[in-house]
Amino acid sequence: MKVTVPVSVSNNTFGIFEMLQKEVVIDLSEISKEMPKNGFDLFVNASPNYEVTLNINEKFIFGPRIGINMYGTANVSKSVFEFMGNGNSLNESLDFTAQVNADLFAYFGLLLGVKIGKLRVGVLPQAFIPIYSATTEDVFLNIENSEDGKFHITGNGTLAMYSNLGMLNDSPNDASEIINVLTSGLGIDVEGYFGWDYSKSVALDFNYKVPIKAGCYKNKMAYNVNLDFNTSISDFINGDIGSEFVTNGEQKNESVDFKIYRPMKFNLALKFSPFENFLTINALAGVGFYHPFMSDTKIFPEYCVSAKLSFIGLFTFQVSTSYLDRCFSHNVVGGINLRLIQIEAGLGLSSTDFIKSFQITGINGFVSFAIGF
Repeated sequence: MKVTVPVSVSNNTFGIFEMLQKEVVIDLSEISKEMPKNGFDLFVNASPNYEVTLNINEKFIFGPRIGINMYGTANVSKSVFEFMGNGNSLNESLDFTAQVNADLFAYFGLLLGVKIGKLRVGVLPQAFIPIYSATTEDVFLNIENSEDGKFHITGNGTLAMYSNLGMLNDSPNDASEIINVLTSGLGIDVEGYFGWDYSKSVALDFNYKVPIKAGCYKNKMAYNVNLDFNTSISDFINGDIGSEFVTNGEQKNESVDFKIYRPMKFNLALKFSPFENFLTINALAGVGFYHPFMSDTKIFPEYCVSAKLSFIGLFTFQVSTSYLDRCFSHNVVGGINLRLIQIEAGLGLSSTDFIKSFQITGINGFVSFAIGF
């Protein structure tokens, strides 16, 4: 039996310790210079899970898995910070964009594995439940300044939220009804591996995670805002946006048939233990697909390199560096093995930008608790 709780929160611009200082100095001009070309990114990932694994004669393994996946990203274009830090020229038009994506899934599955000689094969079919998803659609803002010191601001944006529970006051209250509504959007994907134990110290694995059946949302709430007004910086700060201010906000609830998938992945992993269990080196390389087979599919590479030391089978120490789920991460993990009870805990740095991932712009936390032999 094992419980694991990994959490990661990061951005690609602002250092955590910089924001915790007693007096925070914000140099917008310097921020705009240092910001990556793709703009400001915020990243949140959490995947708490519970698993039970039964190993029979080291030949057969099986056991259930349940857990939650939460992915969240936000992006604001670099032009926003360039405007705040440097302003713009007379009659120059600036365009700003923003994007938000978030998904929350619950899942359960059953691992089945077998070892025949040096070959290992495992399969983990999983049913997942889409709970909530949110995304922005066509978000933009345009600012143009004129000779009289005024800014003409136009913009448009839509926040779309999906759920099978309904929205706001429409959600079911009875527990059995909630379960029935959630499982009506059930999706299926399959994880698995093909492994080859070349020797006692070298093993090679091909791992995959592929969708079988899409999850489905039946309800959508969309809130749209349009802006068109003239103002100046002093007026805006004082809360006076002028008599020409125009905004049209519209909320729309509708029934939909929105298909969604969890990430699809393929990778190769190498395990090398030159001194039996004292030192274990792992390397992984592969490719992932966020929202596969959807209009906003994103393809990203993945890699991970780690080294783990084991002292008299009682204490472990591991360091790793990786790019997984679109985020760079560098972690240190320590563990203690009391035979019946095994505990691991780790802490690391992370960011969607490689250079910033070494500058404490994000933190990973990891705790694992296992009971068994």
